Amino acid sequence: MPVFQHDAIQFHYKEQGSGQPFLFLHGLGGDADQPLQLFPGHPQWRVISMDCRAHGRTQPLGPEEAMNFATLATDAWALLAHLDIKEAVLGGISMGAGVALKMAVDHPQAVKGLVLVRPAFLYQAFPEHLQIFAYIAQLIWAYGVKQGREIFEEFQGFKQIQAEYPATAQSLLGQFDQPRAEELVVRLRRMPSQVPVANPAALGDLAKHNIPTLILVNQHDPIHPLVYGQQLAQDLAGARLEEIPSKSVDPQGHQIRSEEYVRDFLQSLT
Repeated sequence: MPVFQHDAIQFHYKEQGSGQPFLFLHGLGGDADQPLQLFPGHPQWRVISMDCRAHGRTQPLGPEEAMNFATLATDAWALLAHLDIKEAVLGGISMGAGVALKMAVDHPQAVKGLVLVRPAFLYQAFPEHLQIFAYIAQLIWAYGVKQGREIFEEFQGFKQIQAEYPATAQSLLGQFDQPRAEELVVRLRRMPSQVPVANPAALGDLAKHNIPTLILVNQHDPIHPLVYGQQLAQDLAGARLEEIPSKSVDPQGHQIRSEEYVRDFLQSLT
């Protein structure tokens, strides 16, 4: 897995395919594999992903206060600079969608297109649907991953999610199981309180650049509200909003439709 040095941190990244660059970023607690699994590649596109700071193999952790969208966006721009890429399609899943959005707001002239998959972050800091990550962080910090997971599994809020949204429940439990979970708990403690953009005016300014944008949303998902994607589509005038099946209802359909929409969108840019 190749690496590049930035801000005294060694960032790991991956590439698939060749052609026009598409930087596709992972969600909170994920790694570079997540976007490449959702969109394995396309003959005409060079798909690039990275382990964001405090994720995957990227290390050291870096300062806790740097866990915010502005810094994550700067890190991603540093990867593109390392690869000598001056213009790219940007995209991301959940937290990664927020990073891609922040990148586009800051440097719209370098963005050929924007792909936002299941956005979970918008204008409100520490929204209710993300507070469960802070609770997981609290448990890991206080009890460690083993005992913290046991306590979490008995938490009534988790049991309700497990009954209604099994894919989400599995993802939340995965936060306890990841390598370096105790070391990297800062990401779960910090990121739910961060916002990629401060207010809709920033997206109004971005919309003036007429960047082709695809937004994928789903229902039946307690972490990625449908209304967030709808709000983004409204504030980014001209954005294309598409609904995909929830992973908790139809995991295979979620994968197939996500891949189809991203592929078709990228094809429309060639």
